[in-house]
Amino acid sequence: MSTLDEMGYSESAMEFIVISSSEMEVRLAWLLNTHLKLDLCRVQDIKVTQRDNDFSQHTRFMFTSDEEKMEVNLFENKSPYGPLIPDWARWDYILKLDHEREPIAPLWVPKIKAIPGVAAALEIELTKIKTLERLIQACFPQTDRR
Repeated sequence: MSTLDEMGYSESAMEFIVISSSEMEVRLAWLLNTHLKLDLCRVQDIKVTQRDNDFSQHTRFMFTSDEEKMEVNLFENKSPYGPLIPDWARWDYILKLDHEREPIAPLWVPKIKAIPGVAAALEIELTKIKTLERLIQACFPQTDRR
């Protein structure tokens, strides 16, 4: 397994929060916008190969702030054909934070947990992710990945 440095990613620039919620993805994006003062907008869905010729499609929302040098991505983790990130198959959503500041996930997790309709939220350490490259690649412009 490659280390983050070998892959060219800075551990201090990325944080991940997994979310369990029965809310639809559009509603959860709206709730996060309201409670975290974001402007998540729907962008192109993510397609990932699961096995053989099967692929899954996952909804993605994104917010970018040039002022704050921050990008936030909300991914739907579950699909009928498999999760986006198998390590986190039991979680409904993944929030990926890219920024150039002190960690913000510890501040956001309690706020997310307080949102009605959110059952749980948890910060995930990058070192505990086996399929990190898959999630990072999901944030870049898409080509057909089948």
